[in-house]
Amino acid sequence: MQDLAYVNGVISDVKDAFVHIEDRGFQFGEGVYEVIKVYNGKPFVLIPHLERLKRSSVGMGIDFPWEIEFLEKEVLRLLAETGLDFANIYMQVSPGSAPRSHLLDKDPTPSLVMTIRKAAETGMLKEIKLIAVEDIRWKKCWIKSTNLAANIMGKKIARQQGAGEIIMYEADGTVTEGGSSNIFAVRSGVLATPDLECNILAGITRKIVLEIARDRKLEFKEGKISLDELKLADEIFITSTTFEITAVTRLDGITIGNGTPGPITKSIHADYMAMIKKHCY
Repeated sequence: MQDLAYVNGVISDVKDAFVHIEDRGFQFGEGVYEVIKVYNGKPFVLIPHLERLKRSSVGMGIDFPWEIEFLEKEVLRLLAETGLDFANIYMQVSPGSAPRSHLLDKDPTPSLVMTIRKAAETGMLKEIKLIAVEDIRWKKCWIKSTNLAANIMGKKIARQQGAGEIIMYEADGTVTEGGSSNIFAVRSGVLATPDLECNILAGITRKIVLEIARDRKLEFKEGKISLDELKLADEIFITSTTFEITAVTRLDGITIGNGTPGPITKSIHADYMAMIKKHCY
């Protein structure tokens, strides 16, 4: 079992994989990406991730010559080479390499890069602390861009303050999303999350949580949430491929609920884990 890389069809050890110095993903941050989690040797909800990768690429004006079926086969081929049962798959598309210029007379050949690295087996509901930071990102957050400078700056502040993630907010106090996650809150039994008009990424795990809420007949709403409202929540949790469902116990030093995962968070986490078992075991 080993971590492997894939660069435009060539599989190698991660330490031996390189892209050209003039790749536009490196020079300009002109690229898009996806992260897929592997459970029991099977990628979870792979196709929705590949479809979003294509939407992001088209949204950024990057040529996307690959069929979804081809990408699925290449992911499975790389995964089979690793022999890993639990892993994180990272995929990145960039316009390719060309002499550095903001605009080109001719588009280069786009580049497809993947890495697969071993991940720990999961299942337990995790807990995390958040801090709030101003959202200074660009306005097209529905595109899963590789340009994550603002997110990283915020996460560095979180680490300095002993938190594991950030929650970002606009100048008017409206909450958007985490540095690499979507946010959910529960108050008086109602599940709430920012809607897709709130400058957020349409998270794959976010969508699954909303499906779980419908199946459970939980009352939920999508719309604007202020930071002040969020701090009054009975429960908060964040979602992403790697965070899965993670309970938030403190926000800006304020204890959320009784400081432990709440009942709705626990039930959604249990259903999410059951869905993984259904599809991957």
